[in-house]
Order: sequence, then C-alpha cells, then structure tokens
Amino acid sequence: MPRKSVDQTIEELDQELRRAEEPCITLTWPGFYNLCGRKRLKQPFLDNMQEMASTRFQLIVEFGHNVVIVCPDQNFANVLPEKIFPKRSITDIVQELNDYLRRDSHPYMTLRWPEFYTLCRRERLKQGFLDGVSEVASEQFQLIVAYGHDVIVVCHDRNFANVADG
Repeated sequence: MPRKSVDQTIEELDQELRRAEEPCITLTWPGFYNLCGRKRLKQPFLDNMQEMASTRFQLIVEFGHNVVIVCPDQNFANVLPEKIFPKRSITDIVQELNDYLRRDSHPYMTLRWPEFYTLCRRERLKQGFLDGVSEVASEQFQLIVAYGHDVIVVCHDRNFANVADG
C-alpha cells in the first residue's frame, strides 16, 4: 500500500466514518498503520493529523493504548441527565463518566462543553485539569477522553467499531 500524507489519511478516515453505521469508528494500531500506508508513525505526524482533522474536517482523532478512535466533533451520543452535581475531584468525574458508559451499555458517549462544565461543577477548566481527567480515565478504566471544539467524547479503549484490520 502506498504511503499516504496526513491529508489523504484524514480524508480516508472521514470516508470510513461516513460509511460506518455507528457515529464513532475505531481502528487497531496495525489497521491504522495500514490505513496510513506506513510502518512507523512519528509524533509530529500524529499531532498534525489531530490538528488537521479538527480544523478541516471537524473530526476528533484520539490515540489510545489499544485503538485509534475517530468521531465527529458534534453531540451524537449525549447521556448526561440534567441535574447539578456537587464540585468533584478528577477521580469522581472519571468515575461518573465510566458509570454513564456502563449503565447505558454504549462504548462511547458525548457531552457538550456546557454539560462537561456542569459535570465538573467548575466555571473554568485549565489544560492541566483536562489532562488529569484523560490520564485518570485511561489509568483507572481504560477510557479515552477526547476534547473537540464542540464536544467531549468518552469511549472505551477497545476495538468497538473496527473498520480496518492490518
């Protein structure tokens, strides 16, 4: 398979997402390498891919330990009830996110930013706090938390919507 540019890879991911029956797709790392037409992927390539996917295609591309998740930057799977939560620690927030996923038996969910602020019970969210939520989610529950412009996507770090195996 020929080596693809970041732009070509994102276009193909976008096409795969449009063909999928689910709003999110996952690729195993071998499948992702195959899709990119590469044997190795360097961090600048991945960073550029995330930025371009977000700005040009309104997609969230996030890299987990086991899979790569691709989903639209829109509220496609909202499961947060309308209630006010007391201020919570990062661990409490991640526990709540995991509980929503388990209760509704979906491998993913989205929250609009105002809902995420409500869940966290904060008026401002600094990058360090967001990084902490992602790290604790990954460590405790093998969850990927991806922050888009419009929504936050939370999903299991497993191959729940495979589109390509390499």
